[in-house]
Amino acid sequence: MRSILLLFVVFFMLACQNNKTQIIDGQESKPVAAKSTSSYEGLEVIPFEQLKYLFDNCDQVDYIFNELPISMALSEKPAIQNNISFVSPDLVTNVPANCMPLGRQIFYYQAEIIIEADLYFEGPCAFLVFMENENPKYANMLSKEGINFYNNVFSQVSNANSGQ
Repeated sequence: MRSILLLFVVFFMLACQNNKTQIIDGQESKPVAAKSTSSYEGLEVIPFEQLKYLFDNCDQVDYIFNELPISMALSEKPAIQNNISFVSPDLVTNVPANCMPLGRQIFYYQAEIIIEADLYFEGPCAFLVFMENENPKYANMLSKEGINFYNNVFSQVSNANSGQ
């Protein structure tokens, strides 16, 4: 319990840094089943207008992890905007077949889901796949700042778990 609280505090502190935005009609959120992603051919980057909408309006971001026994939430505007800024304008290409989602991010506005994204962050995988009706719609790389952020967060989680 103590490590979960520590993780949340560390995650929140690290989240207060940068900026960007995005949107999509969502559904009820649920943990995402791990699935292989051999190709995102034909997907586009999320439109800037959708990112701008998220940046301006999103008031909560929840994380549900597939393998970690924790979940996290952001509700402070600067932390949310910083988190959204981690979406690179670069399209996901050449995805290794063994890339699996680490978890799902759910973006809300007034308790309604705006969009959900699978977070891929392991090995050569560092990207988000935005979902529409549980199907991949957009695929964006994570920015260098986003990669540094997640490395920091998961390093803190690892350190907190090894200290117990």
